[in-house]
Amino acid sequence: MNNIKLDLGGELRPGDVIGVSYTNSISYGWYVGPGQYGSLQFIILGRPAAVKSVYEAYKAGTTTNKEYYTKRFSKGLLFKHFGKDFINRHNGSRAFKVSNPEEFFKGSTYESLHLESKEILQQVNFPAK
Repeated sequence: MNNIKLDLGGELRPGDVIGVSYTNSISYGWYVGPGQYGSLQFIILGRPAAVKSVYEAYKAGTTTNKEYYTKRFSKGLLFKHFGKDFINRHNGSRAFKVSNPEEFFKGSTYESLHLESKEILQQVNFPAK
């Protein structure tokens, strides 16, 4: 089972938008699933857009280290290319679910980044919300 119960926001399902507190800031992203030893895995909000930009540069032939990217992108742009971050001890207030991400990010600097990355994740069959 990939769901995790949080104190703030309820049950997480893969694709839910979450906020994760770090030392002095909050990062946003998509919940992927539980990791080893009770950790919580997620994809940072802007990573899909950044990776797609690299992929498009590779396809256009404008990247350096073409041998590396030829091997990496041999099957196209895949979910695994986005990588995952994780946090331990997600209980309490370390992570929270964003119930209505479109409304939450509306008018902020994250709005277009959320929508662009969400679309990219959906293209690789990840249920991003």
